[in-house]
Amino acid sequence: QAPGTSLFSTSVSINVERAPLSTFGFTVQPVSSVQAGAQIDGIQVQAQDSVGNAYTEFADDITLSLVPDETLQGITVATPVSGSATFNDLVIEKAGTYRFAASGGGIEAGESNEFVVNPGPPTKLVFTRVVTHTFLNAPLSPLDTVIVQVQDDLGNRVTSAPNFVTFAFGDNPGGATLSG
Repeated sequence: QAPGTSLFSTSVSINVERAPLSTFGFTVQPVSSVQAGAQIDGIQVQAQDSVGNAYTEFADDITLSLVPDETLQGITVATPVSGSATFNDLVIEKAGTYRFAASGGGIEAGESNEFVVNPGPPTKLVFTRVVTHTFLNAPLSPLDTVIVQVQDDLGNRVTSAPNFVTFAFGDNPGGATLSG
């Protein structure tokens, strides 16, 4: 060692602690759109700590639901393996915009990206408003408007139906006519 210099060494002990279990993250998100009644597979949920790391020790059941609240068919409860669970065979019949929500174990629920459930192809016409009473040769008031809706097999309104709807009397013993 050279005169007038000193060498010293300092060591510092750093204790790294795991962040606390916080929420659920979706490691496989739903596709952006599906058809009503179609099977949805492969949604993966992972228990995560407060900084987004996998919490592999999490073993409580994870429950999947819809936001806003709507019926989700299929197996909606899964037991995680290494903190992760995969959901298959899910079905949503009502058209709309949704998110999946994962919950369980008393921790904060996590939500997926938003996705759209589109109606299926048009299969039926449904009278959603009918005229119950009118007078001979009198025009119908706006409150008496007949409304017919094009729907898919599941009762979802189909707004992209390419066909026109035509009204006719099925049984017309009095010889009435439709106009307008």
